[in-house]
Parts: sequence; structure tokens; C-alpha cells
Amino acid sequence: FSAHWCPPCRTFTPELTRIYKKLTEEQKKDFEIVFVSSDNDDAGFNEYYGDMPWLALPYVERERKSTLSSKFKVSGIPTLVILDKNGSVITKDGRSQVDADPEGANFPWVPPEVKDVIGTDFIGKNGAKITLDQLSGKYIGIYFSAHWCPACKGFTPVHATLYNKM
Repeated sequence: FSAHWCPPCRTFTPELTRIYKKLTEEQKKDFEIVFVSSDNDDAGFNEYYGDMPWLALPYVERERKSTLSSKFKVSGIPTLVILDKNGSVITKDGRSQVDADPEGANFPWVPPEVKDVIGTDFIGKNGAKITLDQLSGKYIGIYFSAHWCPACKGFTPVHATLYNKM
């Protein structure tokens, strides 16, 4: 999701072009991009798309563009959504992945599994050790909060009440 009139897009597109060519031509990765334009008119689309080596959703497909934007909750551009070979979302933040991994070493940028990020040991209210294995089969909410945060101080009691009802 990008547009000719958007300065951040004009900065990101050359970087995306470079990594696209590196992945597809040098590394022979099975990767394709479809440009979904947020340009204001067909002329802007045509001028901008002329610099791109990948596919594009035809500019006249405004309804499909809107549907895709809604599906992927695009709230700003440029946005790069990465899908797996089955069409499932790998990441909606492909732009950050490209910026952080300009050589494509971690392509297709599959995020780490929760167990690799959250750890395996937790403490219960009574100080007892709880392991990730003990949470198997449960939905897990990760609550970020701080004692110094006024909004958190207001929400935490509500959250705790809901938690205790579950």
C-alpha cells in the first residue's frame, strides 16, 4: 500500500525495490509484491508504478483496494503486508522488517513464536512458580502496565475484576 504523493512512500519504495531484486534475482526466493495504490488518480498511479518491478492491482479497482485496506487494517502508508504461500498473514509490518533486515537474511520475516518471546517461567500471586507448560490449552493475555501510569491505575482494577470472574 503506497502512493506517488506520499514522501515516506517515495523513500521506502527504492529500498523495497532493492530488497525485492535481492530476494528474487540473487537469492531466487519465491516472493512477489502487489502494489495497491493510494494515489489520487490514474496518472499518479502510472507514473509511480513505472518505477516498480512487481505486480499491481489495477488503479480502477478502487473497491478492491478499499476491501484490502479494510481486511489488513491499513491505517497509513507505506504499508507492506507479508502473506505466506497459503495467504495467511505473516506480518502487517513488513516495512519495519525490510528496514531492520535490509539484506533479507530473515525473509519471510516470520515473527518468533510466543514461547520464544514470553519465556517459560512466571510467578503466581502467592509467589508460586508457574510454567508455560501449565498454561497449555489456555488463552493467554499479555497485559502491559505500570504503577506510575494514571490510565493503567484506572484500568487495572477493571481488568482484575474481569480476570477474577473468568
